[in-house]
Amino acid sequence: MVEDKKQIEQHGRMNSNILFRLLQDSDHNKLQEFCNRCDSLGYYNNSSFKAINLEKMKMPHGQFFIGYDVDKDIIFNLCGVHSMKELNTNAYRVFYRGATLPGYTTGQHSFRASYQLMEVLNMQIDFITNINPVAEFYFTTNIEKSSTNGKSQRMNENMVPRVARTGIFTLVDDNFEYMYTKQKLWRVNVPEYKAWRLD
Repeated sequence: MVEDKKQIEQHGRMNSNILFRLLQDSDHNKLQEFCNRCDSLGYYNNSSFKAINLEKMKMPHGQFFIGYDVDKDIIFNLCGVHSMKELNTNAYRVFYRGATLPGYTTGQHSFRASYQLMEVLNMQIDFITNINPVAEFYFTTNIEKSSTNGKSQRMNENMVPRVARTGIFTLVDDNFEYMYTKQKLWRVNVPEYKAWRLD
C-alpha cells in the first residue's frame, strides 16, 4: 500500500486547528453532536445515525471521513465513500451524506472554498485506490426537490454543472434511478481532478 492508515488520517491537514481523517468508533459522541446540529439546521439526511446509515458504513462497504475543529473540539464536516456495485465491482460513490456546518470554508475562492471538494474527495480517492487501484468514482445529485435533499438538488442545478466545465466531472446519466430516487450520475475524472486541485 502507498499509504498506511495513519498517513491517510493525517492527509488533508489544512492548518493547526482543522484536521481531516477517517471516522473512528471513539468519535461517536462528537458525531452525535454533529447530527444534532444538522437536525437543527434542517440537514435531515445527516440528522441521526440512522439517517447517515452509520451501521452500514464500514469497510469493505464504506467509510466516513470527518472534518474536526481542534480548537472547538467538534466535528464540522462529514462525508462518506462506499461501494456502488449497482454499476460495477470497481465503482465507488463519493460525497455520500456530505455535510458541512456553516462557517467552514478553505478561505479560497469559488469552488475551491469547499473542503469536501478540495480535501475530502482527494482523501476518499487515495483511500480507495490504495485498496482497489482500478477503482472508479461516481456521485449522484437529486433531480427532484424534497424536504430532505435540498443541498443535493442545489448542487444538481448550480455547483456541479459549473465545476464540470473544468473537466473534473462528467455527466454519465441524467436520469439515473438509484435508491428509489431519480438522480443524475456523475463520474469523477481522477487525473483531471488531481491536476485541477493542485493548479
